Amino acid sequence: MWNISHPSSVTLEEYESYDLVLVASEPWADELSRKIKTSVYPLLQCTDVEEFFPQNLNGGEARKDFIFVGNTREVKRECIIWAIEFGLQLKVWGRGWSKWIRPDYVVSQYIDNEELGTLYSRSRATLNEHWPDMKKYGFINNRIFDALACGLPVISDYHEELQKLFPNEILYFKNREEFDSCIETMLFCYPEVAEGVRSAMQRVQEDFSFERRAELLSDLVQNR
Repeated sequence: MWNISHPSSVTLEEYESYDLVLVASEPWADELSRKIKTSVYPLLQCTDVEEFFPQNLNGGEARKDFIFVGNTREVKRECIIWAIEFGLQLKVWGRGWSKWIRPDYVVSQYIDNEELGTLYSRSRATLNEHWPDMKKYGFINNRIFDALACGLPVISDYHEELQKLFPNEILYFKNREEFDSCIETMLFCYPEVAEGVRSAMQRVQEDFSFERRAELLSDLVQNR
């Protein structure tokens, strides 16, 4: 079993029903290994580098648009509200937003995964916000890896495990004031931000690809 998200929905009994358990969180893997008899290993999320890579779509034209791709699931995503209140002409893809924002901010209720790499390659920055249980258990969402693989700067809610992984390559916020500061940094210091993302892009492409995960999975199975 490879648990990549929403660990609160998985019971200890379900984990223990497998021969091998992999979880996309180092702290949760450590804690879970003390709770169940099955062997547990950390294996973080990854991205498809054949889909997510910086595509030169506009002949070198500068990136544009602040974006967010995700559904509300009937939860108020504060960073989206804050961005609009700040005055950003944010573009949103996802369902359930009519309750929270004007419809003109919503480009579409859905975007094919095959189109995300193109969107991320032409956008200026993406907002990111983790679900509470993901952050509580130390899980990093896959949007981070997809975006960074395309060289797309990210503004994210503070996440301890994510900050350990990318301490300087992502702009973090814990509250509204810090969020506004992230936006200002992105607006007025964009070349510096984009330069920092390049190192993260290389790390993701080398260490967080499907191919790399397949190699690790194969090694774990063979060495059991």
